[in-house]
Parts: sequence; structure tokens; C-alpha cells
Amino acid sequence: MKHIRIWCLLLLPFAAHAQYYYKDLLSTGTVEQQFRLLKEQKIKKVVLQSFESDDRETDRFLCYQVVNTSYSTLMTHTQSAGTMSSVLTSQFSSDGTLQRTSDSSGTTVSVVLYGYANGKLTTLESVSRASNDSTQESDRHEWVYGSDGLPIRMLRIKNNVDTTEVLLTPDEQGRVAEETWKKKGIVLERYYYYYNDSRQLTDIVRYSKKARRLLPDYVFEYDTKGRISRMIGVQPGSSNYVTWAYVYNENGLKQKEVLYNKQRQLMGTIRYRYE
Repeated sequence: MKHIRIWCLLLLPFAAHAQYYYKDLLSTGTVEQQFRLLKEQKIKKVVLQSFESDDRETDRFLCYQVVNTSYSTLMTHTQSAGTMSSVLTSQFSSDGTLQRTSDSSGTTVSVVLYGYANGKLTTLESVSRASNDSTQESDRHEWVYGSDGLPIRMLRIKNNVDTTEVLLTPDEQGRVAEETWKKKGIVLERYYYYYNDSRQLTDIVRYSKKARRLLPDYVFEYDTKGRISRMIGVQPGSSNYVTWAYVYNENGLKQKEVLYNKQRQLMGTIRYRYE
């Protein structure tokens, strides 16, 4: 099941093609919420099993999470037939706020530090280096908020010299509606955020020069308890997309994730076991 990405485990605030409001702020909040659920229910280990479209267990797939005794660290171990073993270590404060992540594989080590002020995430600073110290890259995000608590601006500074300005525009109901990237006064990208009547994010959209119209990058649907029940993700640079469907157990933890391709064919399944 080589096309499957385990979205619940991915924290990618520095992805090359990323809506920063979604990846930096919303996704970080989701990770913190999931960790609080583990802590509240005294979960010590999460085991993920991957199954192919014919329900055969994926060969040489390994993925599990371990929480330390003080519920301050979550370690995620992953390995598959086509990838090297990696360990993502996430460290949280006593109130469940994400403080630091460290992602290591056989070739690279990436560390992200999270800074806060007045209960708001204000800085994310990433340093990635080759395991042999031959190369190193840094990426710093500096967030600014308005008097209403909404983010209004972010500076992305790569390797201390390359700066991109990200501007956030609210809608009439006080929700982030537009995200614009600028460099030296030139607009690089513009994203639009749409919501339902319950103020839940439903679409992240941008203008496609190839299609000459607005197209979604992400589409979200929710169940009656406000949890994401379905997510559609468009693959960068193409018209292909995949759909994740989520099933939760009675305690609100993910029980199963099912992946479908554009033709609505089953591609694979992830099942969760909690200990």
C-alpha cells in the first residue's frame, strides 16, 4: 500500500507545498488534541496495522506509538518495505502543548521547536541536517496575531536569508478566509478557506493556472460529533486525488482509516489497536 500516508501521524509544518495556516496552526492543534485523548484514557501504546485492497496485511509494514510514563513524550516508530526505519519523537508540556519534535531516519535528522506567547503559537523553527553533517537547512516561521486573536501575518525565513511574507485575511464572521504568500512584493500563491454553518473548515482552495479556475487542495466532511469523517486530498501538480474515510471508537479515538482513489476503488486500510 505504497500510496498510503498516515495522516494522523504526520506533522508537516514545513512541507514544501503547504497552506501555512492549516499546517502550522490547525494541524498542530489536532496533534495536541489527539495526544490529550491518549492521556485522558491512559493509553500507553498505539499499534497500526496496514491492509491492502484485498484485505491482506501489508508486507513488512511496522508502525506503533509509545507514550512515556509521565505523558510528556510520544514516540512514533515507522518502517515499511520501501522506506527506512524512522522515529518521530514529540514532546509535550504538562497541559498537552506541543513543544518539540525530532524526526530521524538513517539519512537525516529534523528538529522542530515550538514557541508560544499568551497561549498562541508564535514561532516554529526547524533545522534539518544530514546524518553525516554534510548539509543543513533551517526554516523559521514567525506568527503575528491581531487584537481579536486571529493570525494576520507570518514570516517564513529559510536559512536566515530567504524571507516569504504570508498574509491572512479574515471573513466577516472572524474566520481566516484568505492566505497570500508574497516575496519582494510579488504574489506567489493565494489560498482560500471555506467553512460550513458550524464554523468547521470544509475546503482549502487555490487558483490552478493549468485549469484556469479555483480547485480544492483539501475537502473535509464531519460526523455528528464534529470529528472529521472524510478528507479528500489532491495530489500536487495533478488532477488525481485520494479520499480518506475515518471511523472512531466509542472513546473518540480512531479505529480505522480507509483509503480510496479517484475512481472510488479501495486502496487500503489502516486499523488501530490501543493498549
